[in-house]
Amino acid sequence: MDSDSYLDVLADFAETPRERITMEAELADIGLDSLSLLEIIMRLETATGASLDVDQGVTTVQELFDHVRERAGEAS
Repeated sequence: MDSDSYLDVLADFAETPRERITMEAELADIGLDSLSLLEIIMRLETATGASLDVDQGVTTVQELFDHVRERAGEAS
């Protein structure tokens, strides 16, 4: 999954304009609390085919993207 596709998924889920989401943004700042983080992880798992076991240490858009890419690479 490339960064544009990833940001599109986040923007759609968070109902936030894509241009307002940066890689440096805190997940909470774009409206993702712990429950919605679980929901977006399920969407990302479906999109990538990877199993994403995300811990509480992931707080930014970039950290989640890095985790998705790492796990998706393992699924390939």
